Order: sequence, then structure tokens, then C-alpha cells
Amino acid sequence: NKLKMQVQLGLKEYENVLNDILNKNVGVLSNLHGLLHEGHSMKDICVGLHDVIIASEMENKTKFKLLRTIGESEWRSTTMTPKVLLSWMVGQLI
Repeated sequence: NKLKMQVQLGLKEYENVLNDILNKNVGVLSNLHGLLHEGHSMKDICVGLHDVIIASEMENKTKFKLLRTIGESEWRSTTMTPKVLLSWMVGQLI
């Protein structure tokens, strides 16, 4: 039960990030940088956003657009600086 609560809390964080992206709130970049400073890896961020997008009820076309960019970000995460990569990802998503 405790693990389930932690997962839900983690996804809530990413749900807020996704809402900021969809509402074109450029402050989302600061929130994502904050997640990096809290110890989240780029892979954690991409997987969290992926899970929230898959569970959402948005149009499939929108889901695929977002997932393509998030997937590419996760792939690039092994060779790029996380802060720079987050900036690129947010620029693509907004």
C-alpha cells in the first residue's frame, strides 16, 4: 500500500508537469530542473511523463507527438547534459 501511494504521488508530480506543458507554461522548465536537483534522473522524468501520457484521455495524435519527443529525450539522455536536454525537450513540447 505504501509503495502504491509513492507511485501515485510521483505520477501526480509528472501530471502537473504535463499540464504545464499542455498549457504552454514556460515555468515548467524550472519545475523540471527542480526534479533534477531532487535526484530524479532524465530517464525517471521521461518514464514518469510517458506513464502519465499513456494513462491520459487526450487525443491519440497528441499523445504520439508528445511520446515521440519524450522517447527521443530519453534516448539522448546518455550523451547530453540533463539541464540542456530538458530545455530542448520543453522547447519541442511547448
